[in-house]
Amino acid sequence: MSRLTVLGIGSQLMGNDGIGVYVVEALRVMNIDDRVTYIAGETDLDFCLQYIEDADILLIVDAVISGNPVGTTTICKLHHLIPEERGISAHNLHILHMIPLIYPNLTAYLLGIEVNVLECGIGMDETMSSYFDSILQQVLVSINSLLNN
Repeated sequence: MSRLTVLGIGSQLMGNDGIGVYVVEALRVMNIDDRVTYIAGETDLDFCLQYIEDADILLIVDAVISGNPVGTTTICKLHHLIPEERGISAHNLHILHMIPLIYPNLTAYLLGIEVNVLECGIGMDETMSSYFDSILQQVLVSINSLLNN
């Protein structure tokens, strides 16, 4: 039985950037499958890494701006996204760069949630809040797909 860890990342102090955390917190309450662990990692790399080693599959949920319609989700394998150059974020090494280095055999995915804007503020804006239920359903479909493949 595969164990899936769903890790929500992002800063709740940066408005819509925290949507990965908000989604994971909502799904944790629903907890429809005991094979899934939900972790609200926010921006703390060390905190996130301690929960990853027990996973067979990792799904990172984060805000993205990629040109897709607002409120849609896109999932892709993590190793397809990582550039050769390892940058750093404002606070520390970025988790998307560290996971392939620390856990090279882990099956890891990024589920990007398309947001309309990233700016300072607490909580999601009205636009993203209006899409939240739809986003939860899209994420659940992705989780079920990963568990059943």
